[in-house]
Amino acid sequence: MSRETDTKGASKILRLSGDEAWNIPERAVVRGIARKPPLVLRLMGVDDKATGHGQQYATLIDNREKGTGEWVGEERKKETLDLFIQSRNLEQRSATEGVALDIWDPYIESIREHVPGTMEKLVFDRFHIMKHANGGVDMVRQSENRALWKEGYPTLLGVLTRSA
Repeated sequence: MSRETDTKGASKILRLSGDEAWNIPERAVVRGIARKPPLVLRLMGVDDKATGHGQQYATLIDNREKGTGEWVGEERKKETLDLFIQSRNLEQRSATEGVALDIWDPYIESIREHVPGTMEKLVFDRFHIMKHANGGVDMVRQSENRALWKEGYPTLLGVLTRSA
């Protein structure tokens, strides 16, 4: 029924309340997850995604080998990632050979706390590495520019206007 119409239409046809109709897909997902074999993520990806206005995020776990999404948790917190990792037994956690993620301390702390051999397994994504590197270069450029200005050499002034 859900494939043929929206939730409101299905609830009218099936004579269900809106809440009952909304819960049907949720229960189907729970049943589907229960039937899945134990998840062994050799190469795991951890990321966050904005889910609404303001500072609302979800935590996403994906299987980097298969290119599949495996888990979504509400919010972007250490505790959210803890829930996923703690749902896996020690054997499943130990089988993880690599964890790709952005450079965000709460996620790093969760992985460090729950995944054996973490420091050899972390792989930071290129976007965030370049963002940090560019930020460092920009800080040095600004510092050098201020020092040169104080000495009476505004040589870096044109660099900003030419590159913009």
